[in-house]
Amino acid sequence: MNEVCRRKLILYYEGEETGGVTGVIENIICKISSHHRVKLVCRKTSSLRAWSEKLVAQNVEIEPIALNNKADLFGWIDFKRLGRLVPLFRSADIIHFHLHTAFSCLPAIFLAKIVHAKALITTEHYITQLQYMRRRMLRFPLSIAREVKIRSLKVLKRLSLKYVDRIMTVSDSNRRFLLATFGSSLEGKVESVPNGIEVEKYISTGNQKLSLLNDLQLGVNPSHIITVVAGLNNQKGHEYLIRAVPQIIKQVPRALFLFVGDGHLRKRLQDLAQELGLAEHIVFTGARRDVPRILSASDLFVLPSLFEGMPLSLLEAMAAGKAIVATNVGGTVDVVVPNVTGFLVPPKDINALAEKIIQLLLDQELRNEFGRRGQERVRKYFDRKQMAQKYMEVYERIAQ
Repeated sequence: MNEVCRRKLILYYEGEETGGVTGVIENIICKISSHHRVKLVCRKTSSLRAWSEKLVAQNVEIEPIALNNKADLFGWIDFKRLGRLVPLFRSADIIHFHLHTAFSCLPAIFLAKIVHAKALITTEHYITQLQYMRRRMLRFPLSIAREVKIRSLKVLKRLSLKYVDRIMTVSDSNRRFLLATFGSSLEGKVESVPNGIEVEKYISTGNQKLSLLNDLQLGVNPSHIITVVAGLNNQKGHEYLIRAVPQIIKQVPRALFLFVGDGHLRKRLQDLAQELGLAEHIVFTGARRDVPRILSASDLFVLPSLFEGMPLSLLEAMAAGKAIVATNVGGTVDVVVPNVTGFLVPPKDINALAEKIIQLLLDQELRNEFGRRGQERVRKYFDRKQMAQKYMEVYERIAQ
């Protein structure tokens, strides 16, 4: 064990968002920083600065020289940063790449293979994103250019998967998708480690509804609060929930929806809510640091995503004892047990989404039962200590 403890581990992350992936990385670091010499390679962005500074207190070295997270040639060819990565990669015993998107980290993986003869690991956080790369209709010749790009990137992705020693997925459904997409020949080196959270952080000791409403200064007294915690982007499917709200408020007139998070679609979604006359029923809170309190004040949690790796927000809501209505996609199906901890509906199905939300809002006993069972499930299977221990075991196995 002493030999393993002296190993140098690099965690490499190209994303610029804090939340899902960074939460996983932080939980891993909490476990391994006393066993390994850890160095985090990330981007130098304002959104990551506070996060990386916090990790320095855990004896983690920070190297803000990761490549830009872009799936194109111009985002990859950064000779200055590639040059700075060479000595880092050469000195490492294990390099663990956390892929923020399906195609992030590819140049760094190829570079590590060239200059680094030891262990390479990847974690595929959003591999199911590959299903939605053609979701927008494009005219010729843009459609042809996009197809060439997608096919080229898949070739590079397939090659990178051959080079790494261990491929981690954050859910069993993601593992199955990866093998179906890139071939069963990878099966021997692909394994699933479910995401985990700090469960106790989200277990409330009391109802926070009145306090939250006072802080938000909404001037309303809702009968129910329905919460979504997710970035305002194409993945999360907020549009379909907004379009379901008119049906919901016919049955539950004083329902209030909190959209917690921010993103490039915020104005478009706000305009849609205004157009449908829902401004009094939908509140865009922006990014918040008091998610546990918001969940405590909520009656129901909804996640209408189009695809998922394994959504940490679902785990957080279940840890807070909330019933779930979510879409039947990706890692969500590994978290929510249908008719036991919540309801799963098809993505983009506005009517099914509205129906299940209404059913739970009108049945407090069922909400409470789903919430209780969900909390038990998260405690048993999705605690961050379990996740971090499994990664530690992977590091020790591959280091041998």
